[in-house]
Amino acid sequence: MRVVSDESGTSVFVRQSWLNDAMMCPERSRLLKLFPESRRENDSAMMGTAVHKGIEAVLTGVVSDADAAGEFAVAWFKSRRQELIDEGKDVFVTNTNPLQWYSHIDTMAKAWFRDVSPLVERGGLVEHQFCQQVATVDSPVVGQFSLFFEGTIDYIAPSAESGLVTIWDWKTSSRKYYEAEKQSRDVQSAVYVSAIVASGAAEFPVGFKFGVMTRSGSSVGQIVSVLRSEEHYKWIVSQASSVVNGFLLSERFLPDGSWMRNDQHHLCSARWCPVWSKCKGSFMGHDAEEAEIG
Repeated sequence: MRVVSDESGTSVFVRQSWLNDAMMCPERSRLLKLFPESRRENDSAMMGTAVHKGIEAVLTGVVSDADAAGEFAVAWFKSRRQELIDEGKDVFVTNTNPLQWYSHIDTMAKAWFRDVSPLVERGGLVEHQFCQQVATVDSPVVGQFSLFFEGTIDYIAPSAESGLVTIWDWKTSSRKYYEAEKQSRDVQSAVYVSAIVASGAAEFPVGFKFGVMTRSGSSVGQIVSVLRSEEHYKWIVSQASSVVNGFLLSERFLPDGSWMRNDQHHLCSARWCPVWSKCKGSFMGHDAEEAEIG
């Protein structure tokens, strides 16, 4: 969340990743803002980014076949890992086997090419960045603020120009997605679609597709489709507004105190939370942290 105030008023900029984090654990969001150096590049996330790079190379015409997409993705991962090593760091290992990193990246990129790519219309917008005002919100802290959604959309099908938008997002995952779960609760699709509609590039309803590649040596691609309507737009704006107002209140009245903490989810651990040692970990001690990682 970014807050910008000047003589014209206050604007708040929200990314879907931050909104998900903030609703999961407000204290995690606060600590990550205070200690940005705590952020680390973990294995599963960096493998996912590598696969993204391979997909982008296909969609932009840099490579044209599955083998080349896999090689491109693996080469990016190797290059990025070397940069980390040169900085005195390395990839943080969570739930993957480092000996399988390259083979799994290769098979995921190939799975996208084989199972997802044939249904992706070419000629669209790749890595489309957006920053769009979606609402004006009353606030007990600043009186009123302009709410913006910002981020980067992996791919927008070219039919967007005719008003028939299909937004794609590429995912790597240890398991397949459940369509009903995504349709019911997914935040990312609601944020992205709301911004696109608010920009005037589309009208509701808007289709959103996840291209999901399972993280394994025999990766398969899956397409999960959800639909976002005006009702989803109203809900995500209301949800984001309530979270932002809660954070603005906390920043004003609890500037040096910790915010609400939630440890009732699997990401509250030394393995998955980069600021765990500054929160629950500071109570549990070193042995407990080792147990959380192991």
